[in-house]
Amino acid sequence: MITIGNIMIEAPMSRRDRFLEYQAYQPLTNQFWREDANSLWKSAPKNSMNDSMYHLHWSDMTEDERANSRQNFEFCLKNDEIIFDAADFTRTGKHVFGQISMTTNKTAIEWLHRELEPHGFIVHPLHIQQETTPSHIDCTLVVLRPGLVMENPDRPLIEKDKKLWLDNGWKFIQGPQPVNATLP
Repeated sequence: MITIGNIMIEAPMSRRDRFLEYQAYQPLTNQFWREDANSLWKSAPKNSMNDSMYHLHWSDMTEDERANSRQNFEFCLKNDEIIFDAADFTRTGKHVFGQISMTTNKTAIEWLHRELEPHGFIVHPLHIQQETTPSHIDCTLVVLRPGLVMENPDRPLIEKDKKLWLDNGWKFIQGPQPVNATLP
C-alpha cells in the first residue's frame, strides 16, 4: 500500500509470492475509508502474473548483457503491464518519486502519474546509477526533513534526477558506511 495524502493505493506487486499482500491491509483500509469521507481508496490494475511480465532470460544473461540492459534502466520486469512495489516510492510535498527497479517498471510510474496528477501531485521517475538489483527506495535515499535528503553513496541518482532536487534547494548528505563491530 502507498498512502499519498488522503489517497490509499493498493500496489500490484511484481512477485508472485507477494501478489495478495494487499489483502492484509483491507480491514484497516476499509475502516479509514468509512471513517473519513475525504479519503480515497484506489487499486492499481492487477497484473497477470504471467511469465510474459518478466524477462525470463534475465537470470541466464551474462553480467555484460545485464549491464547493457541496466544502462537503459531495463531490469527483470517488462513494461507491458503496471507493476510496482509501494516501497519504491517516497513523497515530499506534492512530489512523489518512484524508483525504476527490479520491482517497479516504467509503466507503473506513468500510471501513478496519470492517477495522481488530477489530485495535484507530480510523479517523477528516479534512476539509480550502477545499481545491479535496485529495490526499495529507502536503500537509495531517505528524505530526512524538507530540504535535506540522505543518499546512499553506493547508489547515487543519475545527475539529471539529482539536479531536480538541487535546483529546488535540496541538500544531499551521504549516508554513513556500515561499521564492522564485534560484539562481546
